[in-house]
Amino acid sequence: MSESREQPERTLTLRPPEFEDDVLAGMRDYWDIYERHYDEIRLVLIAELTADEEVGRLIRTTPPEVLEENSKRSRELTRRAIVDGDWEPYLTNLKTQGSTYAQGGLSFAAWFRITSAFRPHIVRHMLAAFGADTQRLIRAIDALDRLVDLILAVIGESYLERKEHIIALQREAMGEMRVRSRYAVVLASIADGVVTTDPYGNVVTANPAMERISGVPEDEAIGQPHHRVYPAKRDGKLLIQEERFLTEAIRQGKTVTSEGVDVDLICRDGREVPVSITTAPIFEEDRIAGGVTVIRELPERART
Repeated sequence: MSESREQPERTLTLRPPEFEDDVLAGMRDYWDIYERHYDEIRLVLIAELTADEEVGRLIRTTPPEVLEENSKRSRELTRRAIVDGDWEPYLTNLKTQGSTYAQGGLSFAAWFRITSAFRPHIVRHMLAAFGADTQRLIRAIDALDRLVDLILAVIGESYLERKEHIIALQREAMGEMRVRSRYAVVLASIADGVVTTDPYGNVVTANPAMERISGVPEDEAIGQPHHRVYPAKRDGKLLIQEERFLTEAIRQGKTVTSEGVDVDLICRDGREVPVSITTAPIFEEDRIAGGVTVIRELPERART
């Protein structure tokens, strides 16, 4: 059975926004006010968001030094975007935020509250600063809204991408679990002994029938060379590893059986049980990942 493979994620293309000169001027006005009142706004926001049932859990489980570092980084990247026009690092940081919110299990509504919580507080300060200049006030608020729209768009798309990726992995894992469950049920119901090994012949699984026939519990067999756990004779001669049917099947990459040959499995209690053996390689894509052996008990042969 092949192992679950990491699902590739889509890549979110980040394009620097193209804002008109008056919008950029309004953003610089907004940023000037935000910088002046940064400490006050941040304290109010932390108090509000900590009181939020869902967002508060994220804040309380994040070390204070990490919150502080993230805040400083976000502030510096925003300044470089608005003042210097260096938008790419800012947008990349927003994308990381969206992915982090999704990975942390935040709901869509919760990250939306985080992202937009600062707006009413900064608008209050802009009203106080530009109240006498209506045109400048309107320009600054409009620029702020354009920036918020950009933030929501980038974080939202990144959040949804990551959620889709997580859901895809969960579905694959659930499918793998269902396959493994069905596989285990089938093996448990088979009367024949079934053993799987890695490419080197070490036991990976053994079904209940194999435990019953050989007398060796699966947990003792796992990781051990199959020829030592389940010794066997062919035509009365003890087989070494290189002579085992499974070794030949893995080496040749095809099914090998004991047809036409007398084979006895040597059980833990010393009994020699006549069996037929069918072995085959296990392929994953184009490589041999191991082997499987099916052992069926036969009626007692006449001994001479």
